[in-house]
Amino acid sequence: MEWRIYNRSLSAQEINDLYYVTNPTFQNNPNITINVTITDEDTSNSNLYYRWFVDGVETFIGFAENVFNYIFLGTSNNITLYVNDSNNYQVTQYWNLSIVTSADTPPNWSSPAINQTTVLQNQWINFTTIWSDDIGLSTYILEINQTGNYINSTPTLFPTTGTLQNSSNVTKIIAGFNSNITWRFYVNDTNNNWNVTAMQSFIVSSIPNNVSLGVPLNGTTVHNRLLSFNWSNTTDPDNDIVRFMFLIDDNINFGSPEVNHTIFSNLTNNSNPLVLLNGGNTRYYWKVIALDGVNGAGNSSETRTFLIESLVQLTLPTNKVNFGTMINDQSDNTTDDSPLPLTVENDGNTIINVSLTQDVGNLWLTSPSPTAYFMFKISNKTGEEGAFNWSGSHTNTFSNVPIANNISIHLLNWTNATDIVEVDLNVTVPTNEGGGNRTASILFTATLAE
Repeated sequence: MEWRIYNRSLSAQEINDLYYVTNPTFQNNPNITINVTITDEDTSNSNLYYRWFVDGVETFIGFAENVFNYIFLGTSNNITLYVNDSNNYQVTQYWNLSIVTSADTPPNWSSPAINQTTVLQNQWINFTTIWSDDIGLSTYILEINQTGNYINSTPTLFPTTGTLQNSSNVTKIIAGFNSNITWRFYVNDTNNNWNVTAMQSFIVSSIPNNVSLGVPLNGTTVHNRLLSFNWSNTTDPDNDIVRFMFLIDDNINFGSPEVNHTIFSNLTNNSNPLVLLNGGNTRYYWKVIALDGVNGAGNSSETRTFLIESLVQLTLPTNKVNFGTMINDQSDNTTDDSPLPLTVENDGNTIINVSLTQDVGNLWLTSPSPTAYFMFKISNKTGEEGAFNWSGSHTNTFSNVPIANNISIHLLNWTNATDIVEVDLNVTVPTNEGGGNRTASILFTATLAE
């Protein structure tokens, strides 16, 4: 504040305009310092005489004593200041000082919240509020109404008596769909000053009704690794759109599902073949979770199991080759499809390696196998290219038909689109071979390759 002393009388309005001071309020600090600045036309500050009164009692006097420090014990104090200049002109100022001590201030709250936007029955919800206090926080209580009556939690101490902390309470929601839950926190500080948050509320949401699984039936054993699945349709009490989370895993806990699709239909096929672990029989588990299309909450079906049994199986769609009548030193082969080559088809449900060997007897009397007069190579069948591993198979040139097992077709696929290969044969009649019919058998052996 600023003061001026004139060597003349001032009007009431002049005094009011120059010296009007609103009553100050000081909070949380009863040791107050007041500093005033006074300007006089003919007297320096060192020659101004100050007299300070608190509640009518002269407390502090002296020349140039324009700074006043005092510990105010009351909650309301009247202060009067008289200032005289060298000509004995005097100005007087009054004001009232109010003291609000920290011991009377309750804790302040902000940001009451729960940890999720959608709340379902039987979920555990974390209720929180931020609190601040000028002394130190002590205890908090959650009050919640789920069933028509308010229930208070056990009083909980804050972790410390710090002045900025968070009240937190995890409570299970037992109220059903569409229930209005109201809640608030009560908190006190170390001086037992209490405060309470405004009442908070939320509505308990619903989740779709459960589904009933259709096929495959529980405990089914199958060979097909591309199965079809279905289940009953369902509805949501909120009339939200229902989605279905379809899960398949080789672990009943579904920790890392082989299939995890979210769809709107209640039937599906697994688009990728299920893995046969180490190529052997593999047990799988499946379930469906009906999801709320708005909040994503779900209701799980039962868990079913099925066993995929590995199947190693070969067929020979073309199993005979007839070269007709030939003469000595004449050669012929099946690369021109006249005659047609042998074909080998994987009719199992797993990738296989195929060995071939001459089975019983020799084709020629004068040149027993293995011989360059009876040879083979592996080729693609038109329309089923890529059915096997080309570089790992006997492909580029004709080789003697072996008399001991030797992998000739490497990694033959099992899915229907590409699961057939051709086995081309090349024969030459030995120079000294006599006349008559000649036959030979080739044995194909499949082994698991996954």
